Amino acid sequence: MRHKQGGVWAGLSWQEFLDQGRAIGLALLNSGLRAGEVVTILSENRPEWLVVDMAVQAVGAISHGLYPGSATDQVAHALEAAGPVAVFVENTDQLMKVLPAASLCTRLRLVVVMDAQGLRGADDPRIVQYADLLARGLRCAELDAQVFDEFIDAGATSPVAVLLGTAGTTGSSRLVAVNQAGVLARVRQCARWLTLGKGDHCLSFTPLSQAGEHMAVLAALLVHDSLVHFPENSATLINDLVEVAPHVLLGPPRFWEKMHYRVQLFMEDAMPLARTAYGRSLGVARRSWWHRAVLRRVQVLLGLQRLRMALVVGASLSGEVAAWYTAIGIPLHTGYCVAEAGGFCSIQPISDEPSAPALDVGLHLELAEEGEILVRGAGAGAGADDGYWTNGQLLPFETSAEGYLRTGDFGAATASGIRVLGRVPAHAVPGDGQPALPEIAEDALRASAYIADAVFLVETDRPGRCVLVLEEDSIRKYAQDREVPFADYASLVHRPEVRSLISEQVELVNRRLCSRLQVVDFQVVPLVYRTGDEEWTPALRLNRRVVARKYARAEQEPVQV
Repeated sequence: MRHKQGGVWAGLSWQEFLDQGRAIGLALLNSGLRAGEVVTILSENRPEWLVVDMAVQAVGAISHGLYPGSATDQVAHALEAAGPVAVFVENTDQLMKVLPAASLCTRLRLVVVMDAQGLRGADDPRIVQYADLLARGLRCAELDAQVFDEFIDAGATSPVAVLLGTAGTTGSSRLVAVNQAGVLARVRQCARWLTLGKGDHCLSFTPLSQAGEHMAVLAALLVHDSLVHFPENSATLINDLVEVAPHVLLGPPRFWEKMHYRVQLFMEDAMPLARTAYGRSLGVARRSWWHRAVLRRVQVLLGLQRLRMALVVGASLSGEVAAWYTAIGIPLHTGYCVAEAGGFCSIQPISDEPSAPALDVGLHLELAEEGEILVRGAGAGAGADDGYWTNGQLLPFETSAEGYLRTGDFGAATASGIRVLGRVPAHAVPGDGQPALPEIAEDALRASAYIADAVFLVETDRPGRCVLVLEEDSIRKYAQDREVPFADYASLVHRPEVRSLISEQVELVNRRLCSRLQVVDFQVVPLVYRTGDEEWTPALRLNRRVVARKYARAEQEPVQV
């Protein structure tokens, strides 16, 4: 593994991975950890995350990854449900989310801070530094290193290994228990389709608490012997991506959209000759060597020139953005991940070939009569030992009459397999025939370079209302190019020039939508949401449940289309 620290890539060898994992495992045992107890990890992706994860599972305890962008109340909800005895946090910012919830965690005995900068003055006796815990574990290893191996040898495949959080977009997030056999099955299944080899490069920035990312990274390390890189932080992600030039890259739709918009904005200010060459290279069906050279240059500038597989995870990507990646030669795939199934249930290529077959992930999707997606196959989360975890108690998943896992997602059959359209249409726009899913309108709106995200509100008394979040960089550039005065972003989105621009964008989208999904009026959120805001899901999409609650009645005058 490699981790960017202070602008320099720091490496972790296999021997160091083992030594540190053994030390953390022994230190936790020395602190009173017992088999079956839960250890929570609240951190961005970094080597310590996987060291702790491996150590906890090795000694028979349960690893619980918590989404690092969770708000304080979300952390409290997750910790209360998980019931951990120890929590590892990345820094003092994450520590401040955990301490208010400590009173709800009656079993909590240990809080470990990985990056102790700014930790002075912490007087809670449960708080220790990661470096101190590691040093204690190394001393334990010097006395009796075999204890760690004995715990591994005594392990079985049936006990719970990890707790995975559901997305929580239409309800409160829940914890899914996956046993040791399930984790191994998911890792081996990921290894089937990951196009990696020994020494290939990966860049991991999608949170490791996400089931698909967790299993894919383990497969890259343990099966393919690939190099996994962790960026320094979200601000350096693009630069780190260019330096790593990975062979496989997983990211939420928002990441792929930002990359696309970044190129579009750059080309607007490029020299006329460069704009012409770029436009012609994208538009021609038969490309000459210089067309390919131009598009290759775009790939190199983005760090995508070695990419064998680009995977969109967590939500759908608009067709226009997906078509752009296909045009520049990036092999884009969409991954359907279900926490209850322990990871990916489907991997489908996005290409000009509509019947391109889905990849083999070891599970199979079927459609119930009402259109709900069902998952079947070994380890599909419908076994007797699988269920939702609440303080050590397991509640069974919902299954069909045939015993298949019910996902709660709505889908449609296509030539390449089952395509996910959205959640089961309890929130669908009413009408005759097939349900009109709001996700269709939202995907179409996100294709605009000026709209970052959208939530179509389903209200019987006020049909066709939508909440929009604008693409900040595009809107600011639009205003600067036209010398539109504004004091801050909130004042900018209220400018009549901007409102008119967004009305035009919405009208263009309406022309492609059925009448039930057309936007009648919209409300622009005058804020820029950041990671950690409750409005964002882990896939960096607006949380439908939260937005519907906050904007059930508009606080500002909606714009008529």
